[in-house]
Amino acid sequence: MQSLFDAEFFSTLAVLRRALRPAAASRPFGVRPVRSPGPGQEFYGHRPYAPGDDPRGIDWHLYGRSERMQVKTRLREEAGVLLLAIDASASMWTGPGAKFDPARRLAGALGAVALWGDHRVEAACAGRSWSGTGGGDATVGRWLEFLSSLRAGGGESLASDL
Repeated sequence: MQSLFDAEFFSTLAVLRRALRPAAASRPFGVRPVRSPGPGQEFYGHRPYAPGDDPRGIDWHLYGRSERMQVKTRLREEAGVLLLAIDASASMWTGPGAKFDPARRLAGALGAVALWGDHRVEAACAGRSWSGTGGGDATVGRWLEFLSSLRAGGGESLASDL
């Protein structure tokens, strides 16, 4: 793990994590708005009040102006899913400029940023898979350990992992 994910790699990740922190902290339900109504903070629109609706959702200011009961709707927010397929075929390992280690480093950075942003990461490589949901350093550590344990040069193709 030391040679693949060295101190320079971790310092770059720390910069990315600091840049991500304000956006993730401002959205408690998820980090990306979806263009459909649901629980969230960003205003989406109004709809007529229907029996059984929560009275706390009524826009009383609008009612005062129009005398129509309207319920505020908000954008649904959800965490994203990062799907990664890492090619571990022999062509990734052999020859000058082997591509497997840079692929693992890129997957490590993308996955760490996604996990710190409370997204889910799913990965497949060489017949093995990994799945984890956002969190802290422990989850990112398990993600990087998984990537470090991968070996290239097998007979499997990328299509067999998908």
